[in-house]
Amino acid sequence: MKHSPYKRILLKLSGESLKGSQTGVIDHVACNQITDAICEIYKLGVEIGLVIGGGNIFRGNMAKQFGFARTPADHVGMLATTINGLILGQVLSTKGCKTRIMSALNFDGIVMQEVDTSYKKEFSMGFKKTTNNRMELLAVIIALEKLKKPNQKVHIYTDSKYVSDSVEKKWVFNWEKKGFKNKKNPDLWLRFLKIYNKHVIKFFWVKGHNNHPLNERCDYLAVEASKSLNLSTDIEYEK
Repeated sequence: MKHSPYKRILLKLSGESLKGSQTGVIDHVACNQITDAICEIYKLGVEIGLVIGGGNIFRGNMAKQFGFARTPADHVGMLATTINGLILGQVLSTKGCKTRIMSALNFDGIVMQEVDTSYKKEFSMGFKKTTNNRMELLAVIIALEKLKKPNQKVHIYTDSKYVSDSVEKKWVFNWEKKGFKNKKNPDLWLRFLKIYNKHVIKFFWVKGHNNHPLNERCDYLAVEASKSLNLSTDIEYEK
């Protein structure tokens, strides 16, 4: 078996590389060739950080052609890189590579479903500048705040270890006793604890992008939310 002298590598791909020799946005042949090469490296045990551009979909200098400002143009450009990342991630997953998508834009999708019924509610929103951990925690908070009656038995399924472990392993309660000294996101954790104490809550961690139906639905809602040009501002984060 071959071995690589490197444990981790960073690979930068232009969005145009996904077009191949075609004139469209993405060519499946080019995409398969690229992912096949990446998989060969992955099989050597190398951790790969993949940075993908979005120029095959949208470039910032196209803003003038459309007549809109630079800021929303940047948002569209970042969304383009997210779209390319999602496509590459899914193709890599079908070839046996474990992937995780990270983006400068942060989106959250929420699915709330009543046990043993078909009744459910869905919510989604996107923010300009924040962190994945803040959005994962905020999604839980918003879902709990939607509950109208107290003392509900609630099961929360999340692909965030940060959120699930912080609660199930009792870390957050120790942070609270110490005034969240040197801990991130105290504003959200205090908001969470306020609503957490009103219900009987159990967290379940699920692996992301692993065909869990509700998790996949949340991902879909998050992507749809990302298409908005009027993304919200995470005021506490940007202070």
